[in-house]
Amino acid sequence: MIDTYALLNLWYPGSFPLEARFKLDKPEFAEGLWSTETAAAYMGVHADTLRKWVRLGKFPRTPLPGSGKDFRFSKQMIDEWARKRALGI
Repeated sequence: MIDTYALLNLWYPGSFPLEARFKLDKPEFAEGLWSTETAAAYMGVHADTLRKWVRLGKFPRTPLPGSGKDFRFSKQMIDEWARKRALGI
């Protein structure tokens, strides 16, 4: 499978520096608290899947004050959850 960077360099030789490769294939995610949709995009799953994991208590979230159902996610919490899951902790 050819990646986006290789394809662009095939069409436009020398037009894209090597550093641009990582910016083409990966979206930027701002720091701070994320909505369900943003966190799901970061994880590569559907937003409904993420909501289900939260409802089952299998995924870390930050509840918003005064709201029982609304919550946010942070990159650090997600990365730590993924690391623990990968290690089987």
